[in-house]
Amino acid sequence: MNERSPTLGLIAALVVALALTGFQSFFIVRVDQYAIVLQFGKPVREVMESGLNFKIPFIQNVKRLDKRIQGWDDSASGTKTADSRQMDYTLYARWRIIDPLTYYKNAGDVQGAYAGMDSIVTDRIQKELRSRKLSGIVRETGRDFGERASVDLRNIFDVYEECNPEVNPEFKKTLSADTLKIAPTAADKNGKATIDGDAMRSAIVSAMVQASNEQLAPEYGIEIVDMHFKYLNYSAQVHDQIIKQIEADRKDDISSYLEVGQKCVGYINRMADAERGTILGEGERRVRELDGEAVAQAIQIKAQAFQQDPEFFKFLKDLEIVGNVMSDRSRLVLSTQNPLLDLLRRGPALPASAATMTAPPKLAPNPVKAVPVPGAPKGEAPPTAESAEAKNE
Repeated sequence: MNERSPTLGLIAALVVALALTGFQSFFIVRVDQYAIVLQFGKPVREVMESGLNFKIPFIQNVKRLDKRIQGWDDSASGTKTADSRQMDYTLYARWRIIDPLTYYKNAGDVQGAYAGMDSIVTDRIQKELRSRKLSGIVRETGRDFGERASVDLRNIFDVYEECNPEVNPEFKKTLSADTLKIAPTAADKNGKATIDGDAMRSAIVSAMVQASNEQLAPEYGIEIVDMHFKYLNYSAQVHDQIIKQIEADRKDDISSYLEVGQKCVGYINRMADAERGTILGEGERRVRELDGEAVAQAIQIKAQAFQQDPEFFKFLKDLEIVGNVMSDRSRLVLSTQNPLLDLLRRGPALPASAATMTAPPKLAPNPVKAVPVPGAPKGEAPPTAESAEAKNE
């Protein structure tokens, strides 16, 4: 029994040594892990795939790294934008290891990765925000600004094309330079109205991610897979100033719209007045032209008629003279030998052409009573009323 004891002890020790050696020779990498094989503390190999792997026992050991996506947050206050607006923000990013060996050498662990992101990503965020306008940072690409566009000057120009300064240079001269600064908004690929071409938040974030990964990948072996703003707003100390500035901008827009509307109405009224004057002038000219043609035609007809019977023409002229010189209260003193008196008393012997008339011509209303003056010599002009009264006196 005593002779067998050392042999059994030696065998048992050998078995234990072999078990330990086998246990130290193999290691398992899970699906959510990377592995770095270290030899005397120095990395010699990286394992990217999961499964059972071999290493030199007692000389090499394994450092496992998390393969899953991890988080990182950043926040700042009082950051100034390109248009001198101070803003506060809180941003989160999701990152992962893409080069385990580089990550282990330069970052070592999660805290080292955070330190690298604090120096690289935060600096990139600050640069992007300082080079962008606030309107682009807080807005998203493709956002529909239909309500803002509904009061845009383009709608006035669409309804009243004659007031469109791009179409009508004459109206463009009447607009002030400040009014013309209100440029129509651009449109995205879907035809929706967007802000005037400046980069939007998604484009800014994409630029930050791309620029950050260009440094993080070669230096720390990590990449950012997603980044967003959790909080983004004006700084508290300038919030009231921003609200007042927005109100002032809207009032400027209103005054510009009213100015354009009033000038457009005035221009349209001037055009309407000019067109109305042209129409009325043309109408008056046409009326005078037709009146002249009618008078000329009447004269021609009368001339043709009077040429057929001159005595009838003389008779009508005598009636016209009597009608023109006598009024309702006129009193005519004529000699008994005066032909006019004879005409008034007996009426003329109508010429043959007048026999076909359906009705005798009308004399002047209220026929004048002729007072014959007896004893008036023949061939003398009939005395007037004044001369008759003088004789009575």
